Amino acid sequence: MKSRIASKFILLFSLVVLLLVFSTYKSSSNTTFYVDARLGNDVSGNGSIARPWKTLQKAAESMEKGDTCVIKKGVYRETVVPKDGQTFVAAPGEKVVVTGTELVSTWFRHSDNIFRTSLPKKVYAVFVQGNYLSLARYPNVGDDYLDSGTWSATQVNNNGKGRANVRFLNGMNALSGFWDGGYFFGLNGNNFYAPNIGKIASSGGNKLTLTEITDTISNPAWHEFEGSGRGYIINHLNALDAPGEWYWGNSTLYIYPPDKQMPTSKLVEAQVRLWGFDLSQRRNVTIKGIVFQAASVRMENASDCTIDNSIFRYHSPFQANFNGRGYEAFPGISVSGSNNTVKNSYIGHGWGAGISISGHRTTIENNFVEDLSWSTLAAPITIGGNDNKILKNTVRKTSGTGIHAGSVRRPQIAYNSISDTGRLLLDSGQTGIYICNFCDRPTDKRTLEGGVIAYNYIGLVNTPFVDNGKGMAIYLDDGTHGAYIHRNVTNTGGRINWAIFIHYNGHVVKDIFVDSNTLWGYDNKAIFFAGNWDGKGGGTKNCRISNNIAQLSGSTYYDKSSAAAISNNREGVVSSEFVNPMAGDFRLRSDSPSRDTAVPLLGINMPVLDGKPDMGAYEYGAFGWFAGSSIKGDPQDSLIER
Repeated sequence: MKSRIASKFILLFSLVVLLLVFSTYKSSSNTTFYVDARLGNDVSGNGSIARPWKTLQKAAESMEKGDTCVIKKGVYRETVVPKDGQTFVAAPGEKVVVTGTELVSTWFRHSDNIFRTSLPKKVYAVFVQGNYLSLARYPNVGDDYLDSGTWSATQVNNNGKGRANVRFLNGMNALSGFWDGGYFFGLNGNNFYAPNIGKIASSGGNKLTLTEITDTISNPAWHEFEGSGRGYIINHLNALDAPGEWYWGNSTLYIYPPDKQMPTSKLVEAQVRLWGFDLSQRRNVTIKGIVFQAASVRMENASDCTIDNSIFRYHSPFQANFNGRGYEAFPGISVSGSNNTVKNSYIGHGWGAGISISGHRTTIENNFVEDLSWSTLAAPITIGGNDNKILKNTVRKTSGTGIHAGSVRRPQIAYNSISDTGRLLLDSGQTGIYICNFCDRPTDKRTLEGGVIAYNYIGLVNTPFVDNGKGMAIYLDDGTHGAYIHRNVTNTGGRINWAIFIHYNGHVVKDIFVDSNTLWGYDNKAIFFAGNWDGKGGGTKNCRISNNIAQLSGSTYYDKSSAAAISNNREGVVSSEFVNPMAGDFRLRSDSPSRDTAVPLLGINMPVLDGKPDMGAYEYGAFGWFAGSSIKGDPQDSLIER
């Protein structure tokens, strides 16, 4: 009897195993399907090359885990939500565009040069004949969104909790209520490392009253954000007064066409979706070779997902989202979860961030990221989370910081080329790499736990505010510590105060090792450890500054607390010691006094073949390291899959 029961149990167990195997086989079919926006059909198609589907979402719903969707050329106006394990790749040599826009064709004349159409969906951006239009603002923007030369002179003053007053100093004389409901963006005060933003509650003449304002205005401790400066009004119909502008409100889209002609015969596209792909909660999804126009990718709580060899333009639109304390910028490519990758891609042009990471073990590698953070609220690359790698990216042209990190553990920020930062901001806003780690926590929580900042090239800071400002190439703020900073080159054109700044700000920070850097183009100190200017305590413990070479002479390596170990550094280095510093080549010449004179440090400048390490960022005679992406600029859609 027991034998029969055992036999039946074994048979049942075997059937279950077979069903599981079959189920696993079925869910990982590894089949290739096709989508064609022009010739496909979601009803009669079967996804074959002869009978392709029309939409990517149809493919996502029909395919199984392990399947691949080959996308034929065309424009795909949709948000795709795939299943786990699916791959979406552009057909070889074909341009595939995923966009958040819809075509708009019915127009009515609103006034002499302004046209309108009913559009219930919220609009984030507008394009005419593929050209990006400007959101209505006063004064009007010029050709460069990161140029404050077109802004108006303004005066900002605190008006009690949650309110502020603004005066325009250029003779503006508006009717009462003229600007109500719009937004003011300003850079005011002595040290605007963040913007002043508020919603316009009342207006008249040259005055505005703001509500929903940033803490930088309303907090008396931050009085430095009050005073004179520059600003503009944005997102209001009354600012729609120039060719190439648009405004959306009350379910109506208004545009002032670039050629002032009725737009009926033009290709007009309005962005009504934020996401081209939504990979939230997904695993093992790959996107490759796709052009994203006015659309981004969301990977919230995703794992093992990859974006490769793609293009993102205008993927980070204007937003005025007030969170009770300030305004939040659009995150761009938004990544959380674990083990996700964004690589080999171009990411450019927008109001918010390029890439925002809040997950763990994320890799951001070999991307070209530029012309972002027009709102001054974000950075091209923003990092949070643990064990993330930011490698071999080129970051350029931004209102503030190039790479901005906080709430991180053990980051690796290496081989990046960062330049043209600080277009609009001062202080930390001019920084190439800025980290303020858990800055609302006790000192021992602010450690990076051995984070590495190495082999980065930080080039010209392009701020127009040199006379006012501070600036740093690498900045660990407010007690951030526990980091290895080595083999970096700064070449910032004399437009920053300090090449590397460790701000302990009342905290005793430890385990910061600043070694073997080549520091050029600062105007005060090469490496500066300091606390608050008001005499707050704090200092350093188990910190080291060694084997660095720097341009200026005279206490250029300095710890205000006198506790860091500062030894074996060179200062007053002359340009003739380098191969070609004018071209950014800071490799040592054969006769440089920095050769063979470094203190050996395992893992930083050792091992070397001759056993005699050199000072500075490069080892003479070794294959020189290179920072930045292999992508050299906007590829004009040449990154399609080959």
